[in-house]
Amino acid sequence: MLLGKPTAEDERFIEWGVKYTQEHVRIAEAVKLVPAWGRSPPEWGVDELVKHLNVLWVTTCEVFILVGTQLVQDLCTHSDYKCKLIEEQRSANLGGRSNYGLPLLDAFLMESMRTNSFQSTAVHRTAIKPFTFSDGYTVPAGHSVGFHQERVFLDPEIYPKPGSFLPERHMQPRSAPTDVGPQWPFWGAGKNAW
Repeated sequence: MLLGKPTAEDERFIEWGVKYTQEHVRIAEAVKLVPAWGRSPPEWGVDELVKHLNVLWVTTCEVFILVGTQLVQDLCTHSDYKCKLIEEQRSANLGGRSNYGLPLLDAFLMESMRTNSFQSTAVHRTAIKPFTFSDGYTVPAGHSVGFHQERVFLDPEIYPKPGSFLPERHMQPRSAPTDVGPQWPFWGAGKNAW
């Protein structure tokens, strides 16, 4: 069980889950009535909109809890970075800006996200017309495919020594935890496939 037996048997949790799902259906139905809203294809039904609302919920709420927990665990596990991170923070003149002046912290966070990838797939695309990959596999129009996120993070051609925790790999060239692209698919791949 993903949430554990006590949670799965908790009547309040189950009741909340049902209300949450029903609310998503109501929101999806309301969204369908607003023609100016979105660029969502008109053929999307309530089920498709609910799916996208759930993805939005996961990426805006649950991901931060998981990433934060893994980050704290990595800070404890890789204590050799503790002094470096504290020194970087003390010497940074952020002047009210974001952590742009903390490259090691960004790199440490990215490496934590990479080595603790909790999603096997993060990029899902639906073919609008039949598409054939270079290996000959064809995706018929209307069928969906998923991009294997964890496989990228463990690819030794992209990340040498993929089993090692090496934050420095994200410092040259400089990367940010919010980047999106083929080498960093944590948040997906943007609206266009590559």
